[in-house]
Amino acid sequence: MLTATPPPSGNTYYVSPDGNDANPGTLVLPWRSIQKAASILVAGDTVLIKSGTYSETVRPANSGTANAYITYKAYPGHKPVVTSADWVTFRVDRNYIEVNGLTLTSSHYSGVGLNPKAAHHIRLLNNTVYGNGESGIGTSEGSDYLLIEGNVVYGNCLTSPYQGSGISLWKQKAYDQAPGFHSIVRRNLIYGNRNGVGEHTDGNGVIVDLSLDSPAVLVENNVIFGNGGQCVDVNESNNVTIRNNTCYWNYADPLIHRILGEITAVKSANVRVFNNLIYTRNKVPPTFSWGSYGLFFDYNLTYGGPAGEQGPHDVLGNPLFVNPSLDPSLADFHLRPGSPAIDAGTAIDAPGVDFSGDPRPQGPGYDIGAYEYGVRGGRGGLGTVEVEWGSDNVSGGYTTGYEVLSLPSDLLGY
Repeated sequence: MLTATPPPSGNTYYVSPDGNDANPGTLVLPWRSIQKAASILVAGDTVLIKSGTYSETVRPANSGTANAYITYKAYPGHKPVVTSADWVTFRVDRNYIEVNGLTLTSSHYSGVGLNPKAAHHIRLLNNTVYGNGESGIGTSEGSDYLLIEGNVVYGNCLTSPYQGSGISLWKQKAYDQAPGFHSIVRRNLIYGNRNGVGEHTDGNGVIVDLSLDSPAVLVENNVIFGNGGQCVDVNESNNVTIRNNTCYWNYADPLIHRILGEITAVKSANVRVFNNLIYTRNKVPPTFSWGSYGLFFDYNLTYGGPAGEQGPHDVLGNPLFVNPSLDPSLADFHLRPGSPAIDAGTAIDAPGVDFSGDPRPQGPGYDIGAYEYGVRGGRGGLGTVEVEWGSDNVSGGYTTGYEVLSLPSDLLGY
């Protein structure tokens, strides 16, 4: 299972654009490249990376352990950018690794920003992943126990003929048979990812793909809007729970291969979809299933489009967002007073916090969607958060006011 770990007990190293890889990697004499750190770090070690642009491919040489992850993290208050001309900017094919607070992009036509490959126990936290030709965060065959949380993933998938999505979990494979959720996609801001060449089949916000033998996957409390394909796509995958996400005007690609629904289950089993707020474009069903069994669709709020998979407790109607928009600098998907999503969700298996880390419920019932009404305060906007790994199985230490990044003008309103 995904379990908490104590603070790292190993060495702390430093990387800076002013450093030198011949240095010892101290704060006073830092290394120049992240890959230098990646070649040296062992279980329990941390590298803190200062602001600057690092043109390199990073691939850790060693694994951590269950009680001593290896951590690659932005130096406090800094925003390092890692870019690569290779297929993958940051490949993780070792285990017990955390990547935290980096900006990852690629100039390769089919690049992937973050790529766990046949790895287990990986934490991808607070990263900004954009401008990658294929998927922003794309896992390769055989990965398990992934925590993907607090990331901003936008503007990916535009140049690869292999398509891709914002966050793609492909061919998940069980590391063990422990009960509970093995992989979690939680509290991410995902927008403007769409296919730009070839057959436009994907460009989804999140896809769980070809994982029929996968252990349980959880997709919760994400804000997903303006992507070319679906909000959340479950394709030939089993044991997926999708709850308390806010989906707004996805299927934004006019060349998309086919229209199914904002949240779909195709040739899948044991898929649970509840407490989601789904605001669709015209002619786009909010939910859809085909060739699937063991499904649960209920307690969702849907608005726009034809009817899809429905449950007896679904709510139909305008959710009354504060300011719905495809422009992330303007968008605010918090609920206004009188929203039919307020107190309309189910408490059964509902998450204990919302997208911003505020506690649920705030009223007599749980709200539908990623934001709980009544805790917006003066925050406004999308209210993204910074996540720190906490002392229990739920990360904590939420900090509001994360920078919201804009899309190029040609991706707005298409």
